Amino acid sequence: MKKLKSLFSSPKKAALTILCIAAAIGILAAGSVLVANAYAKSTSIGAENAKNFAFADAGVDPVSAENVRTEFDFEHGQFVYEVDFIANGTEYEYWIKASDGTVVKKEQEVIRQMAPTTAPVQTTTPPQATELPAQATTPPQITVPPVQGNEQTPQITPLPAQVTTPPQITTPPTQVTAPPQITTPPVQITAPPAQNPGAASYISIDQAKSIAVGHAGLFLSEVRFSKAKLENDDGYTVYEIEFYKDRMEYEYTINATDGSILEYDSDWDD
Repeated sequence: MKKLKSLFSSPKKAALTILCIAAAIGILAAGSVLVANAYAKSTSIGAENAKNFAFADAGVDPVSAENVRTEFDFEHGQFVYEVDFIANGTEYEYWIKASDGTVVKKEQEVIRQMAPTTAPVQTTTPPQATELPAQATTPPQITVPPVQGNEQTPQITPLPAQVTTPPQITTPPTQVTAPPQITTPPVQITAPPAQNPGAASYISIDQAKSIAVGHAGLFLSEVRFSKAKLENDDGYTVYEIEFYKDRMEYEYTINATDGSILEYDSDWDD
């Protein structure tokens, strides 16, 4: 007791003592957080399963996913895997619950679209009009006979010159063909599909849970899930679902592609 009082015998010692106590508490708290983080990660579904849950919910073939990033983190009071990836021109962001693979949060954003194409416009050049040259007719020459001796020069009445009026040149009207009207079909821009037609499509884990609980004749609100994982079983991608109602344990194997029930069992939990 005297030693404890001596630690607070002066303001300087008291401040130093409080500082040491706070540092010790901080070290213990940090150690507890690290231990809790390590334990949660060791008992979690794992990064690969977290990615598979995100791909399945988005309906994306894992082969077509790009820039895939997975990080274990603590968000809003629970441990989650943050899964980010790009597929089919869309960027996806998921929070997958680390304990059972539940989708906690998801966001998606279209980042690129196909550019529209326009058909080339064809025009017709109007034909060139050719003007015909004008043709003119020269008037005929008139010859007067010579006068002989003293004869009186006869009165010669010259014949009127016949002048042929050049024919009227009629220029044919120029026919100009207007260029045909080019109708450009409306361009239809289709947003990228929610999933690749050739990619594997899986039902979500929430749908698998609803199928199993509904088959058992129960409601989601009255059961407690102990397992919900996406796995490969003899070449099939399936959901392994386990849950309890009172002391009855139910086990289901759900086809992740079409939601069919492959196996199920129920037994009393001893």
